[in-house]
Amino acid sequence: MNFILPSSLAKDSGLEVACKGEVVRLEQVAGAEGQPSIAVKFSDYRLFPLVPGRTNLQDPFGAAKAEE
Repeated sequence: MNFILPSSLAKDSGLEVACKGEVVRLEQVAGAEGQPSIAVKFSDYRLFPLVPGRTNLQDPFGAAKAEE
């Protein structure tokens, strides 16, 4: 999961946070317009400078391992 922490200072662009973890709960909302809710247990994270338009952090945790 990646998300952005915007800076409170106008001259700074903020940070991008890349997180690794597992979904521990998923709740579906009744109705077509509802958004599902998730709870995630993070096991690791990395902070990166925010680069506008970047769409891929190219595996920030090293080589991807197969799930056991």
